[in-house]
Amino acid sequence: MRINLAKVVMNLIVTEADLRANWYKDKKTMIKIPPGSVITPPAREFLKNKGISVEIEGEGILDFTGLTYNSSIHSAKAVPAAPPVSGINAVPASRPAPGINGGSASRPAAHERPVPVSPQPHGLQEKKTEYMTHLRGNQLVLKSNPIIRFRGELDSFLSQLVETQLWFQEKGFTGMAEKLEEVVVFARNLMQAEVGNKEFVFLKVFGFDQAELREVSHNPMKYFGVNHSFVSRKHGISVAKLHVLRAKSREVELAAIAAFVSKEGKCEREDLITGCNRLSSILYILVCMEKARIRDEAAQVTVFEVNIGVSNRHVHLSREDLEALFGKGYELKKIKDLSQPGQFAAEETVTLRGPKGSIEKVRILGPVRKESQVELSVSDSIKLGIQAPVRNSGDVEGTPGIILTSQNNKLELKKGVIIAKRHLHLDPGTAKKMGLQDKDLINVSLKTKRPIRLDQVAVRVSDTYKTDLHIDLDEANAALAKNGDKAVLIWEA
Repeated sequence: MRINLAKVVMNLIVTEADLRANWYKDKKTMIKIPPGSVITPPAREFLKNKGISVEIEGEGILDFTGLTYNSSIHSAKAVPAAPPVSGINAVPASRPAPGINGGSASRPAAHERPVPVSPQPHGLQEKKTEYMTHLRGNQLVLKSNPIIRFRGELDSFLSQLVETQLWFQEKGFTGMAEKLEEVVVFARNLMQAEVGNKEFVFLKVFGFDQAELREVSHNPMKYFGVNHSFVSRKHGISVAKLHVLRAKSREVELAAIAAFVSKEGKCEREDLITGCNRLSSILYILVCMEKARIRDEAAQVTVFEVNIGVSNRHVHLSREDLEALFGKGYELKKIKDLSQPGQFAAEETVTLRGPKGSIEKVRILGPVRKESQVELSVSDSIKLGIQAPVRNSGDVEGTPGIILTSQNNKLELKKGVIIAKRHLHLDPGTAKKMGLQDKDLINVSLKTKRPIRLDQVAVRVSDTYKTDLHIDLDEANAALAKNGDKAVLIWEA
């Protein structure tokens, strides 16, 4: 059987993590790869242990008897190995040799880098010993070479990373699984840059660049509302798994330093060192994200659903102001009851006039109140040119005024224009059952076709109230909500 490794091979590099992630899905016994593909040492061991055959496209089965993991070495089209070269500064056989007349051959491409290697007592060989492996092309080095160790640590990290990603996915935490995929891509790019001897290009992770990753990881309270802390069982298995990855990423970083920084402090690959350093910052950010998620989940209590009541612009009038607009002894004419007991919509309407515009046919609600009040949405206040504050109903001190006109009369209110603060009406029995009190603040999720969350919803408790969530027209339109839709109440225990 054969499988297409398009999803496994990334820039011709096959890692143990890639193989594990794909093999367990269907447990194929044959894979097919392009010529020149690089199979890392841990990946080669995985293939041998699982009895998986590897075929080079167009060239047949790959021979593992020589313990070679670079398929280009066994390719039928591969060029003969160069003469043996020894010494700490040995270079790959594929590089140009010095010129015949004492000059030097053309320089390596700009993206190629000098490769620090361990002493090679036997130079380059066509057949390698068990304690040697290929670094690049036909270049043999000891398996203890720091660069080989770095590759192994990075491959091991990738394997644990994919395993943890699958765990989150199986538990239904798809958001974290998706974030871990970004880390997988980041780590694979590190491997690709090192094996390919190319510059590591730092791409954004979670939308953050290098500087932002450092800033966010150093200030978890600012960005996630959680403190710095050591790993602890109280945080749960999901946080512990992410801490394990972070600890492993530090081992990768130390391996990179051992491979590319000399005893004198000269760094051959600052791009890789920086990438590995940010890798631990990336994992710590995920730790903080998961701790914040667990905290928020634990803070929620039993879910309560309530009806949504959408409140359009309207006017409440005092007895004095009602008579000023409609005449002595005038009584409002009810056309329908509202959700709250005793309150109703009246037939009567008025026109609102502000500095910049007017709004006609604004409904009056009854019964009469102690003080007059005009409730607007933000959109209404902009149209009228009035800077109305967000207030609880009845709190009208220091608020702007407005002009009201009826069919025959005109009234100028000196105060009373507000944007009503979103609020929840509760009777005392329901409030007690929920553990809420008058003037508490809670959060509310609107369960609509366009769901949104509203914070700082004021709780108002009275024996004259019926349970109902009141929001204005702007808020309702943002969520595509209408009267009778449902809202879920959320608050901290």
